[in-house]
Amino acid sequence: MALDQLLYAGDVALAEAARRGELPWVAHDGGRASSRTAEPAPWRSRGQYEPFPLKPISLEPPAYFKTDDPDADRMTYRELRSYIGELEPAAIT
Repeated sequence: MALDQLLYAGDVALAEAARRGELPWVAHDGGRASSRTAEPAPWRSRGQYEPFPLKPISLEPPAYFKTDDPDADRMTYRELRSYIGELEPAAIT
């Protein structure tokens, strides 16, 4: 299996459409470079680069990136205080 395209993006965010079952991620300010040859990064020299302002993309679902919540009953006081400190900024937004 060979790499035949690269997708570059300035930013990737969760889309509102994800709630309707469509592709959940949207890439902003990027481009797609493609090639079918074995030459490394040939699109740079041949101009096979297609820029885009916005493009729905397929990535892992948002739940894939969630980490398991730690078990507070097994945490030391210092670990618990640190964990609360990590959660506080998220509670403000």
